[in-house]
Order: sequence, then structure tokens, then C-alpha cells
Amino acid sequence: QISDISNKIPHSLVANIPFHQRLLEFVSTENNELLQTQEELRSLNERLEELVEKRTLSLTEEIAVSNKVTAELKESEEKFRSAMENSADAIFICNMEGRYLYTNKAVTDMLGFTSDEMACKTILDISPQNKATENLEIFKRILEKGKIYTEIELLKKDGTSLVADLNSVLLH
Repeated sequence: QISDISNKIPHSLVANIPFHQRLLEFVSTENNELLQTQEELRSLNERLEELVEKRTLSLTEEIAVSNKVTAELKESEEKFRSAMENSADAIFICNMEGRYLYTNKAVTDMLGFTSDEMACKTILDISPQNKATENLEIFKRILEKGKIYTEIELLKKDGTSLVADLNSVLLH
């Protein structure tokens, strides 16, 4: 049959049939490899999508937990701030050098200084002159021992003094 066909096909084309056959074989082989590679890529893509879906779910859960913890922390901070600010006891927080970082409303009521005014003061600034050394020693004992309970004399904004119970702990 090929010889019958070859009589009808010009000689130049017949000479090229093995090339065309090789070309078809090559194209067929390449096509099979491409199909195999395409299947491997599809499989890898499915696996990747599964991993992304699992990780997204995990991150969504982590974000939900983080948001819940953040909300609980904010609520706790608000309760703490309210307790500190509305305490009947005068609350002073100072740094290791004795400068006041925070004072509540009870300090303002007791001494007459606002929180902003207290932020510029130390124990020496609110100590009567005759009690400055003693009050400084009380502060040093707090730093050394970590806590103290004693009486302390303090100077009010109007220049008068008052004696108060001091129950102090060192915060770390």
C-alpha cells in the first residue's frame, strides 16, 4: 500500500516520510510528557490548596483567640484603671529614682496636687523640711526591703502637712 501511495505522492515528500514519522513520534512523546507533567502539577496544586485551606482555618482560629484575649485584656485593664482611679486610698506609683509616675484622685483630694503636678515631684518635694531626711530613708527602705508599713508626714499644696499611713510595696 505504501508503494501505491508513494506513486501518487511526489518523491520529495516520500523521502520525508521518515522525518514526519519521527516528528509525529517526537510530538506524541512530548505530548505524553506534557500530559504527565500537567497531571503532576494538578495534583501538586490540589495538595497546595488543601494546605492553604488548613493554614487559613488555623490562622482564622488563632486570630479569633487573639481577638478574644485582646478584648479580655482591655476589659481587665479598664477594671484595673477604674479601681485605681476610684480607690479611697491614695495610690502613688513612682520610679526607682522616686519621681511619681502615677497618682490617683485620692492623692489630689489628700494633698491638693493634680496628677500632672505630681508627675514633676519626688518624695522630697512633698516632705516637710524637718521630715525630708526621714522620708528619704523610708523610700530607701522600700527599695531595700521591697515593702514597708509606717506613718509618713507629707506636705500639702497649701503648705500644711498631714500624717498618713504608708503601706508600700516595690513593683517589679
